[in-house]
Amino acid sequence: GKLYDFLSLACTACGVELGMTGAEVDALPNGMNLLSVYPENDIETYRDLVSWCAQTAGGYATIDRDGKLVIKLYNVDPVDTIDNYNRLTGAKFSDFETRYTGMSCVNIAEKTTTYYSVGYDDGLTYNLGSNPLLQFGTDDVIQANRTAVLDALAVIKYVPCEVTMIGTPAYDVGDILVFSEGIA
Repeated sequence: GKLYDFLSLACTACGVELGMTGAEVDALPNGMNLLSVYPENDIETYRDLVSWCAQTAGGYATIDRDGKLVIKLYNVDPVDTIDNYNRLTGAKFSDFETRYTGMSCVNIAEKTTTYYSVGYDDGLTYNLGSNPLLQFGTDDVIQANRTAVLDALAVIKYVPCEVTMIGTPAYDVGDILVFSEGIA
């Protein structure tokens, strides 16, 4: 089935509402692709299945404010700027930027690992492990599905940080914040 089918199955079995329409799931990377799972797979729980689905879409799964399961892509647009006038009690920023330029995926049938990269490969490598949803199809289909994941991950660019401040309930998991005016 498609990602929507797998997510709907997991949500129904677990009594959790899916917070996305079929069209919204279809719009995700690999969302329109027909995916298969081999009978002897390592999916032990519906949580595993949801995690593999999120990874196949190049994103992450979370329960939103309404208590519904959603798949989110890694955001690149800032939602807020934190400046000197915000109440900070401490902040530590790394001296490096995190970004992904490579990805590896285990090929279960051949017991090998395939490496994929974009452009100049000088960033981190994301390890897909043995994602069972990215194992079947012609070589071209497998390559296209996996490359779609890497393309979604390649937009990630952030500086790891730890900030203590008065929070706001307007922020969601995955929101991008910009720190300015000497804070960072």
